[in-house]
Amino acid sequence: MPEEIFKNCQIDFSKLITYGFQKEENNYVYQTTIINDTFSLKVIITELQKVTVEVYDLMTNFPYTNYRVEKETGSFVTKVREEIKETLLDIKEKCATTSYFETAQANRITKKLIDKYHSYPDFAWPKYPHYAVFRNPQNQKWYGIIMKIKGEKLKAKKGEV
Repeated sequence: MPEEIFKNCQIDFSKLITYGFQKEENNYVYQTTIINDTFSLKVIITELQKVTVEVYDLMTNFPYTNYRVEKETGSFVTKVREEIKETLLDIKEKCATTSYFETAQANRITKKLIDKYHSYPDFAWPKYPHYAVFRNPQNQKWYGIIMKIKGEKLKAKKGEV
């Protein structure tokens, strides 16, 4: 779950401290309670931006791992997953910025389109996961695309641009 939520994100470590994380050696650690204070949720973010989650039953102090088992579909485990997801999304919103593309220029353009037009990149092709189109929010027509092409096609340089 954390891998999906923080995909393409750049974490701002100073914002983690403001959020309530504690610096412990090379990690930033945040703890809170979930499910009416019956579980402890610990979010650990390394300096290499790897995010992990640990959940402990506060009554027994044992790890609770059922939320990781995809086949577990009961209402209780679903509620645990939802609260973990809500916490991670809140951390992402307040402490990270999304980098959709490899290049700074593509990310600057994307940020401008999001800020000015509320238009987010749509990665429409599974075969080309780095190609994104931008659509007019009212009529869904494309008005832009960011994709890699061979530099030779632009008589620019070798490799992809």
